Order: sequence, then structure tokens, then C-alpha cells
Amino acid sequence: MGDIGSAKRKHNSLSIAKKVELLQRLDRGASVRRVSEEFGVGISTIYDVKNQKEQIMKFYAESDVQNEMNKRKTMHKPKIDELDRVMMEWWRQRRSEKILLSGPMVMQQAKIFHAGLEIETPCEYSSGWLTKFKRHYGIRQLKVCGEKASAGHEATESYIDELVKLIADENFLAEQFYNADKTALFWCCIPRKILATAEEMQPADVKDINDRLIVLACANATGTHKCKLMVIGKSQHPRCFKGVRIFSAHYYANKKAWVTRVIFLNWFGKHFVPQVRAHCMAAGLDENCKIFLLRDNCSAHPDAELLVKANVRGIYLPPKITSLVDPMDQGILRSMKCLYKNELTRRLLNAVNRDIGITMFSKDFFEGRHMGSCGCME
Repeated sequence: MGDIGSAKRKHNSLSIAKKVELLQRLDRGASVRRVSEEFGVGISTIYDVKNQKEQIMKFYAESDVQNEMNKRKTMHKPKIDELDRVMMEWWRQRRSEKILLSGPMVMQQAKIFHAGLEIETPCEYSSGWLTKFKRHYGIRQLKVCGEKASAGHEATESYIDELVKLIADENFLAEQFYNADKTALFWCCIPRKILATAEEMQPADVKDINDRLIVLACANATGTHKCKLMVIGKSQHPRCFKGVRIFSAHYYANKKAWVTRVIFLNWFGKHFVPQVRAHCMAAGLDENCKIFLLRDNCSAHPDAELLVKANVRGIYLPPKITSLVDPMDQGILRSMKCLYKNELTRRLLNAVNRDIGITMFSKDFFEGRHMGSCGCME
């Protein structure tokens, strides 16, 4: 029994390219047994491949990326063949125009075609779909030419205990506890990772506008009150503000587009305190109830003694633990930036489909011509 088991041939699954090579060997007159030994497969497998000769050769000939056939082993068609066909036509057209396409742009365009073709088969067009789409057509990702490691875990545990004691001693409700944190937003940065065929070289001489804004987000612990964003830019009077009367954020400016003590104190007294006091009263709390604002420890922020007004005061996190315990730093700011990026991608894709190049879109967007509700201001 042992000899029989050891004599069994190891299963060998041939790629499409190997099957084509096998068929070519047979066409040149090689015997089935000889080919079986050369490719390490059984004779029955050889006959199976021969029976599929027409389909295999046609599939191989029609492939856009024949070098990828060395990896591919099946001829399975996409789940929604019609959409893939349209997507590849769109892809080839855009790439022939030297348009740089990112993964999110391709997924968004697939959703547009899905709706336009009135396809009944449901599909999420997620990152998993994108991975299969790239693998199927030999598309690869190119890059167009990152606190927590130093965080103190012991200090974190100690501070959490202190914070819990403070909340208990003051008999605080979550409505009264706010957190604010800032993040940098490269609001007009075009995609730096694009999709390309296996034969394409890495693109060069691609410039984008690395204009940065600082966005400060603030909300209470229950999430029932989200304060207006504070946005800091470099220009006192940006072009995109022309004709705008109602702003959806509090805008400040300085040469470095950064938070300063003066700006933070102005925001705290003029905007934050009135907003949170009005919310707590609307929530049924005492009109003079205590309100805390939790902030990260930054030298640009004013001293805690200055952040006191109308029974509202600021408290700071100890150094080196912000990335572990600051609520805004636990994915909230990231989600906000992702939503902005999705909207920017949608507008970029719309421009591309109207034959507006990415460079021109970037320039127009920077000057406010494509802003609309996509910018930080309405």
C-alpha cells in the first residue's frame, strides 16, 4: 500500500500559458505520453486540455495581458461580463489620454456604469472587487513620484483613572464632556497612486498642488453635538470665498496655516463656548452647568488657565498619550477626511469623464471653480 501511495503523481494545475504551450507541443507532433511526462500531468489531463483547445486558444488570443496568463489557471468570466467590457473600454480610453486613474476612481466609475446599464445583479464594487478586476486584466498599482510607537501605556492607564475620578466627583454627564483635535487636510491633492497595465512605466513630471489646511473638529462624548469645524488657511481672502455669504465653518488664516494661541483663544471664547452652552441648555441641563473641553498637549495652545469662560474650561492630556486616548484621534478625524476624499474623487471623476485633465481640474479646483459643497466652505 505504501509503494502504491508514494507512486501517485503530485497534482499539478496548469496555467493558461502552460496549456497553450502544451497544445503547441502536440501540434508539432509530440506524443501524448511524452507531453504528459514533460508537463507533469496525467494523460487524462492532456485529453481534457485538447478538448478545450478552441476555447483556450481564443481566450489566450483575446487577453489584453498575455504575460499574466502565466499566473491565471481558469477561464472564468467576470460575474457581470457586460460591465467589465464597458469598464475596460473606458479604462483604455482614459489611459490612452494619459489620465491617471486611482482605485477609488475606478470603483466609483463602476458604480456609475452599473446604474447606467440598469444591471439587476447587485454588486458592492468594494476593494475586493477592485482586486479581482486588476488581477483579471493584469492591472497593477504604481506610486506617482507616517506616534503610537512612542506612546506611554503606563501614563495612559494612570490618566484614565484620574479622568474617571474627575467625572465621578463632578457628577458629569457625557453631554458636558467635549473633545477637540486638529488634522492637516491636503484639500486639493490629486491621487498619488494610479492603476496601470503591466507594460506601463511609472509616470513622471506629474505635479499637484500641495496646499494644506488645518481643520479642527470638536464634539461631545455622546456625539449629539458636533461643533462647526474650524478651518485655518494661508489666505485671508481666498478666491473661492467670492460671492459666498453663508459659511459652514469658522475660517481663520495665517502665513503658515497653523493653530496659534490667539486663534485658539478666539475660537474658544467667540464660537465654542456659546455653541456648547446653547446645546446643554437645549438638552435640559442647568444653564450654568460645568463643561469640559479635552485637548491634546501642544505648545501652540494657550495655558489651561486661559481656557475658562462661563463655567467652561479646558483640560489637557499629558504628553505622549494623545494617540492612545484622544477620542478624535481614534478614527473620527480619519473618517472625516475619508468622506472629503470620496467627494473629491467623485468630482475628479466627473471632470475626467468630461474630458477635463487632472492638472486642469486641480488648477480650477484650487481657484474655487469646482468647489461647491466639496470644499470646507459652502
